[in-house]
This record gives sequence, structure tokens and C-alpha cells, in this order.
Amino acid sequence: MIAAAKTLLATMGLSAADLNDTKPAARTVPTFTEYVPVALRAASPTSAAVWQCYLNVLINEWPTRPIDEPTTTELTSLSITVQERSAQGSGTRGGRGARATFIDAIRFLYRCAVADKLITFNDNPVIGLRKPTKRPSTRRALTSKQLTDINDINDINDIVATTGRDPALDSLVIRLHTETACRRGGAKALRPCDLETTHLTLRLREKGCTIRDQPISPTLMTGLLAHTEHRAPGADPTGPLLIQANGNPVGDNYYQLL
Repeated sequence: MIAAAKTLLATMGLSAADLNDTKPAARTVPTFTEYVPVALRAASPTSAAVWQCYLNVLINEWPTRPIDEPTTTELTSLSITVQERSAQGSGTRGGRGARATFIDAIRFLYRCAVADKLITFNDNPVIGLRKPTKRPSTRRALTSKQLTDINDINDINDIVATTGRDPALDSLVIRLHTETACRRGGAKALRPCDLETTHLTLRLREKGCTIRDQPISPTLMTGLLAHTEHRAPGADPTGPLLIQANGNPVGDNYYQLL
């Protein structure tokens, strides 16, 4: 068998030494400047718009570094830097959200790199990266005193009820947000089947796929039920609850006008 192998190598013009010297071709790993735009094209438009400014941090900090060079420790340190920069702005909660979003962005970048076989799964430096602990939300309903102050200073309910294109709907929407402190998305996602008349609660589905059963007043419950009967009698109980006078569900344009 050895003699046959030597004969075969001889016919190919090779020797045993040539086999030992054979090495796979070196793979070129792109830099952050080169690869960030490639990865962003694989994201949804909404995600790309959010992640671009965070991935640009990698381009600004390490423009010529190949993406397989940074270690988990270096990426952790950079995420802390992003948090500290964000914490300097007004209205932030210590920059935790910015750091979490930055980590989400680079996780996506390296998922793309693994899929493109630029790095292996085990060499992925973001595997050991941990996001900061999420603090409880500070959102809550307004207190009775705050409600009184709003009504006394701005007469907001009177203005809404007597002006605008759809005073009945406008008043109901303002009352809904006043009592529940729900987000705009929670109001738009509200359905007739979310009304629980026995315990006077409504189910809100809001940002981050959060679901909560919010107690409301009998007056608001009566108003929501009357609105459903008047605007969409016999409609699908899983369809939108808040309907404009033209038959369309409330959307972002409605809120801008309001």
C-alpha cells in the first residue's frame, strides 16, 4: 500500500513533504467598518433604524479591527462606556436602556457573522455578554390630586368635549389614558373582548408584549361599552374597540390631531 501511494504521488508530481505543508487558505475576516452595513441590511427596517447608531459605536471605536478580534471583556467595557455616555443626558435612567440596546445590536451583528461562517459559534464573543438588570417601570395611573390639578388648570375635559372633529371619541380616549396611564399602543390594541364587566377591568397589551388587567371606573366601562354598541354594533369582539366616526380604528394620525 505504501509503494502504491508513492507511485500515485509520483504520477501527480507530489511528495510526502508536500502533503505536510498543505494548509487551508487563510480566511479574510471583515472589519467593523466593512461588516456593520452588511449586517444592517439583514435586519428589519425598524430594528435597523434603532441599532444603526449603536453599531456605529463599533465603527467609531474600532474602524479597522476585524470583527473576530474583540474579546467579551472588551465588548463589556464598551457597553459600559455606552451606558455612561447615555447617563449624561437628561431624562435617562442611568443609561441602562442604552446599554441593553447596544448589547442587543452587537448580538445581532455576531449572529450574522456566525451565519456567514466568519466566526464559529464557540468563538462568538457575545455569548457571555449580560445585559443590565431591568428596573421596574415607573409608569402608574395619576393620583386624585393630579387629576384635579389637570382639570383645574387646563379644563382639558371641557376643551376635548366641546372642540375637535369627534368630541365623543376624544373624551373617551382622554378618560381612558387618564384612568389607566396606558400607552398609545395599548389603547390602539384594545378590543371589545378585553372588557371584563364583572370585575370592572380591561386587559391592556402594550410595549414589550406586556399584558395587564387594569381596574377602571364604572363610568369608563359604561362609556367603552356604549362606544362599541354605537360605532361597531355586532362587530368582531377581537377587532379594534376604539373606532372613529368614519369607521376606521384610531391610529397615529388620530393621536397627532388630538
